[in-house]
Order: sequence, then C-alpha cells, then structure tokens
Amino acid sequence: MKVHSFIPDYRINALNVLVEMKISKYIEIAKDIIDENEFQRKRVISSRLKKSLKADLKQKCTIPPIVLGVSENNLPEGFDFSKFKDEEEIEKLLNEKKVIILDGLQRTYVLLELFHEDPDGSWIKQKVRCEVYVGVEKLGILYRMLTLNTGQTTMSTRHLLEILYFDYLSTDFDNGIKLFLDKDEKKIKDPLNEYRFKEIIEGYNSFINGREVPIDRGDILQNIETLDSLERTDNEKEGFKNFLELFNLILNKINEVCNFKYEHDQIRSTEYDFSSNPFGKSISQIFGKSQSMTGLGASLRFLKKQRGLSFKEIEETLDDIEITNDDALYKLLKYFDLIRNKSKKVGNDQRYFFKIFYNSLFDSELGTHLDIAESIERACIRIDERLEE
Repeated sequence: MKVHSFIPDYRINALNVLVEMKISKYIEIAKDIIDENEFQRKRVISSRLKKSLKADLKQKCTIPPIVLGVSENNLPEGFDFSKFKDEEEIEKLLNEKKVIILDGLQRTYVLLELFHEDPDGSWIKQKVRCEVYVGVEKLGILYRMLTLNTGQTTMSTRHLLEILYFDYLSTDFDNGIKLFLDKDEKKIKDPLNEYRFKEIIEGYNSFINGREVPIDRGDILQNIETLDSLERTDNEKEGFKNFLELFNLILNKINEVCNFKYEHDQIRSTEYDFSSNPFGKSISQIFGKSQSMTGLGASLRFLKKQRGLSFKEIEETLDDIEITNDDALYKLLKYFDLIRNKSKKVGNDQRYFFKIFYNSLFDSELGTHLDIAESIERACIRIDERLEE
C-alpha cells in the first residue's frame, strides 16, 4: 500500500487521499466493509458486464479508482482536513477497515466474486487506485455518492429520495407501522400497516411542495447543490411522522368503512365492466399505492394552506367518514381503466384523481365532505374534464 497525495476538498470539508494498493489488499479490506454503507444499493451489474469485467481483470486491466470514505467518527483527535498529511494514519485506517465504499460497489462485488473463483490468479497482484475521503460527514457522504454515481446503472429517482431522507427511517411510529427499504427485498405482509419507504417519502415530498407528481431527478440533483438542503430539522422529521401516521389512519378507516373485495364475475356485463386487470383488488391495493400517497400529500398541503386545517383536525373527522354508495369503488376502478386507456401520462392522472378525491373528502366547504362515494364521483368528473382537455 502506498499513499501518493493529499488534496483538501473544501466543498465538503474533507481530505481526498490517493492510495495505491494491490487488488489482493483491496479485497482483504472490501470483504469486511461491503455492507457497511447504509446508503448503497444492492447488486445491479448485468451478467454480461460482469463476465466482461472478469475477463478484463484476468488480463490485468487497470480499473477506474474506487472511492472510499472515512467518517468523522474514526478520525484522530484534532484532525484538520486542510493540513493533515499523516501517511501512517491513512494506512492504519485502511488496515483497520474503518472505511465505507462511496463509489465502486459494483466493481467490488465483481472483484470479490472473481477472487472466490480464482483466488490464486496473477491478476490479484495488479494494482488498484483508491480515492479516500477522510473526515467526511454524513451529508458529505450523500453528496459524494450522488455526484460520483458513475456505475453501470444510474440510481433511480426513488433511490435518490431514499438517500436524501434516510435519517427519517429511524423515526418511531404508532399503530405497528413498519417501513422497508427496496434493498431489504422484504415482501409486504400487512399492507394496511407496512409500507415501502420510498413511496411514503414521495407522499411526504408532495405535501412539502404541494404537487402530486413525484419529484424528478433533476430537482433532486439541483437540491443537493447546497448541502444545507440535505439537513433535516426535528420539525420536518415530526412532520414526516405525522404524515405517515395520518395516512395509515385514513387507509385503515377507508378499509373499515368500505369492506371492499373485488369480484370481477359480479360486475361483468354491468355499467362497471372493465378489464380483468384492475388498478387494485382491495382497499390496500387501491389506496395504499404511491399514487394515493402523493395525491394525499398534495391535498393535505392545499387543505393546510387554503383551509387552515391541521393533521390533527383532519384526524378528528375520520370517525365520521361514510360511504353512501357501495358501487363507488367499482366506479373508481372503471375510471382508472379509462385513465390507463386514454391518458398520455397515466401515473400523473392517477395521482391527480387521488388529490381531488382527498380534497373532496376532507374539505368541509364541499358537499362531498366525509363521503367516500361522493368524493369519488367528484374526482371522476374532474378526470373527465382533464382527459378532454
């Protein structure tokens, strides 16, 4: 292992150190840190690229530098990123494996897999460069991961949102609510109380900006240009907690009131006949999706700004929710069939439907207030108008 240079990074107040080592040494470090970065994705490299990279490695190709990070918790006392130049300390941090992978996770997976297949090959004596960011705070880790995202597969917008709001995941929730990350690969067993973190984040983000359409990648990357935008205050975290708990209460109340179960044979050849592949076949499938969460988020923003309603005030009205027409849910599904067939932007129109539905359900100035059937009817009318534009 050899340390080559120290360059301060004043953007994230960390030190960039260029280190060169044999692949065998990097593998020794990597096998114990591969799962240490909580923000990283699972394996996404394709089998074709993996096979090609393995062949290149065996021919002793030079791969791009792998970027590692040393958090502020593992630094010597009095560390100053602008002046630090202790080569022995850098080697010690690496040998003690007090680093995480910021960029190069997919290459690392391939290196470890190839080592398992060919542990004695001469390729492991080839050298690899590592850029080590020393003294990087969590916000800096996020920033560097997003700006150094040069892997074979671009991070999805939803994964970027997961990273931006990751610290919300440690929030304690009432009513047995559980959140799961995509990389957990856990199947939802209780859809009335268990949710995908990324989908709840989309809903909460819609509440923050008042728009039912999901934030796009460009908006996220623009937001992180200022590191302060990544900081989350206690008030914001409390708002996220309140949003999720209110959504959970609404979903369970609608499920209780409607007692809906889709039976296609019962509606065939009726006015509600539609495709055999509906938007959802249960209340949790219909109202528990991302489209509903973002629609609710945008609606809650409107109700707060225009009607002065708080989450607590809306929660206090839930016991009075009713449904005056048992066929209303079939009409909703029929209109979602219409959206699928006629809309140019299906997802956006589905979210718009839910925004109007929730506005209608909770706005006391409307005749649809607290009536699920009438709120669905109003949303259907607005969708008709929107699709005709």
